[in-house]
Amino acid sequence: MEGPIDKYAIETLSQVLGTQLDALTVIPCYGKTKIAYYQVLCRAYGVPYFTVWDTDSGDDKDNERVELLAPRDLRFAFRSSLEEELGIKNGTHSGARAIREIDRRSEHSDVPDAVRELIRQLARFQDGVLGGRPSRPESLGKSQKV
Repeated sequence: MEGPIDKYAIETLSQVLGTQLDALTVIPCYGKTKIAYYQVLCRAYGVPYFTVWDTDSGDDKDNERVELLAPRDLRFAFRSSLEEELGIKNGTHSGARAIREIDRRSEHSDVPDAVRELIRQLARFQDGVLGGRPSRPESLGKSQKV
């Protein structure tokens, strides 16, 4: 995840949906440009990972780099941003405002479709890791330039 607001949103809204993601560790990377470092570390140590990011800002190369290290079935990119999905315009939100917007969503129907889909995919990833099924494609073992 890009940042602490994203982490808070997923942890809070998964509870609203009644989905337990307790077996996952959500890591805020503090910006899209830093996500690739965490991806490389996870790959190097054989840690299964699922990548989530916003495609809203930054150079297209930043998005491409994150996508390159995120296998198709183990990634989720918001078309713009999580904040936009929650109705908070980019550049005008503060952390406190974003948290208030997340906290006001107490019903299943209050959770945007894109966020519901992400939580569904994270739950499936968690089940794959805990169920002993492969959670990483074999292609992750191959070396790629970053």
